Amino acid sequence: MHRIIILSICIHLISCLSSLETRSVNERDPGFLLRASVLTDFVADHYVLPSMNIPDPEKFYWPKVMARFEKYGIRDSLANSWIDQLKHRSPFHFTLAGMARLMSLYPDAPAIYKNRILLLEKVFERTDSHNPWTSEGTENHINMERTSGYLYAQHALEYPDLFPEAAEKLALMKEWIQQWSSMIYRKGTGEWNSSIYQTYHIIGWLNLYDFANDQEVRDMARAVLDYYAAESALHYSWGAYGGSEKRGRGVRDEYSSATEYLCWLWFGNQSDSLPFTRTGGEYIQSMHAVTSNYFPNKAIVRLAKKQFDKPSWTTGSKPSYLFEEQSFVRQFYYVHNNFTLGTAVSPYGGWTGSTYQIVNWKLVSRTDDDHPVMVSGNGRFHEVWSGGTANPWTQFAQHKNVLAQVTRTPSNAGELIRKVSSIVDQWKLDWQRDFSLRFPGDDKPNVVNFAGNIIAENKSFINLPGSANLVFHDNACFADLGNVYLAIYYLSNGSEVTDQPLYLDNRKILVDQAEPGNACGFILEVADASEHNGFDDFVATCLSERRIDRSALSETYQVGYVSVTGDSLSVTFNTDGCFTEATYDWGYGPVEQQVVTFAAEWKQPEWPCGEGYGKIPEWSVNGSRVQLEGLWPVYDGPQLRLNEGILSVEIDHLLYRIDYSGTEPQFLSNRDD
Repeated sequence: MHRIIILSICIHLISCLSSLETRSVNERDPGFLLRASVLTDFVADHYVLPSMNIPDPEKFYWPKVMARFEKYGIRDSLANSWIDQLKHRSPFHFTLAGMARLMSLYPDAPAIYKNRILLLEKVFERTDSHNPWTSEGTENHINMERTSGYLYAQHALEYPDLFPEAAEKLALMKEWIQQWSSMIYRKGTGEWNSSIYQTYHIIGWLNLYDFANDQEVRDMARAVLDYYAAESALHYSWGAYGGSEKRGRGVRDEYSSATEYLCWLWFGNQSDSLPFTRTGGEYIQSMHAVTSNYFPNKAIVRLAKKQFDKPSWTTGSKPSYLFEEQSFVRQFYYVHNNFTLGTAVSPYGGWTGSTYQIVNWKLVSRTDDDHPVMVSGNGRFHEVWSGGTANPWTQFAQHKNVLAQVTRTPSNAGELIRKVSSIVDQWKLDWQRDFSLRFPGDDKPNVVNFAGNIIAENKSFINLPGSANLVFHDNACFADLGNVYLAIYYLSNGSEVTDQPLYLDNRKILVDQAEPGNACGFILEVADASEHNGFDDFVATCLSERRIDRSALSETYQVGYVSVTGDSLSVTFNTDGCFTEATYDWGYGPVEQQVVTFAAEWKQPEWPCGEGYGKIPEWSVNGSRVQLEGLWPVYDGPQLRLNEGILSVEIDHLLYRIDYSGTEPQFLSNRDD
């Protein structure tokens, strides 16, 4: 009996692998087909769907339909019944992208075949801000909606009497596809490195790569996918998503974001089970990639493995949200054998919900059980301990494995908060006025909001895993994370410094604090444990010399530090400056619907400048000032570089290069082929 069961399982696995293999046009990582089969089986048979009485049930139902069709065939009664039950609903973002794949990949499924025209009608009848041709929203929404709009228009060409505008909309979306795809090769993206949304950026471009009839559009989609895949590979850190993020949740113990699951599918180790947690439903979105022809190039896959001969130091930049300003965000990213450390520095103010999900910095440390741990930190402007959210009065600087986090809440913080809040109140009115002219009758709620749960304490914190072994010595804390050691130096010398960790959700929180108007925070140095003779040796090495200089902190808010490797870092908190918030669908100004949203004259308020509004510190390394002015490449590192439209991934004698400096991408110098 057991032999029969085992034989049945083997036959089923071979069948699934064969089905997936026939779709592959690129050589896939050896473990991909197994991971894809495991994911398909789990989604098809074990993922529990939510009620249909939620705003966008299709977000969850369509990946389940894909899995059922893949495992049980296109006549599967359950999958077809869900399509029949949801066919009359008006689709938007997540749901548009899902049905675009279903209609294109499974046209002969009974529920798709008989409802094809109705499904197109529900798309074309939508004229509000969620329509797929002049949609507004965050960057991932636009990516899902516009790419889907192209494919729906392509399908609608078959019915010219029913959809006479299809050809025009197809041409409009090709124009947008060309402009957007070439723009990110020059400037990067506004919603960068998002552990929450990177997968949702990608799925629409997978659809175009697989189903667009126009070869030029497919090539543009491939270029976009290579961009996102390379970025994801760089930041993927042994299961977790490393580095700074425009939209993330900060540090946590469970890694279950859609992006982490997609990275596991593309880059993970061979596995016969889903990684980490099966709670939630973000893993189901990787069914888009399971059923796609696209697979990252070998050089990109190798990049994700983090098997470098020596530490890797990558800098780069991202634009403001709608590409208004190039190199608006400066990024720093260091990769060692057992950890990644990444930071973002920008003029984002941190006053509104548009910048609430920024993760300023993150350390990911590999562990022996392949379940990495995370560290992050921030100032206590918001009542948030995860390390997420931009912060009006905390600044960051990084040089390789050393990070500075400096918080200075001004003594007139309450006055500044009230001033910015009043400006945001007017912003709400301006947004509503112009949005109502662009989309008459659209009842979309006002999206502009001031920052929530503000506490504005002059405190700075670092959030460590509960498993960390901590040793305190004078005004410093040393942490043993297993494969990684940390030296954490408090900036404030006052008696108010917390010298014991606080426990929060199995995390350990270090807090430094000072009176308003004074600086507090931390200097953190990360070391690979293999470079020391144990934790005690590391601590002794750190204490063997005077490493931190706080002598100028009280007057000029400057701190100096000498690393274990001998680099000298000097960081000064900048009290004066200007800031801005992210725009995306919060902007006002245009009163007509826009096809190319980043080309419009979107406005946000004139924000105050001066004392209390500084966002970017000044720092020098070994006496040389770090130049934060001018244009930077999108990525500039030994393995990944993107500058002026040319992306290259070079690692272990593999080279993959995309030249998108012209109007169409060229895929060149690929030693992998």
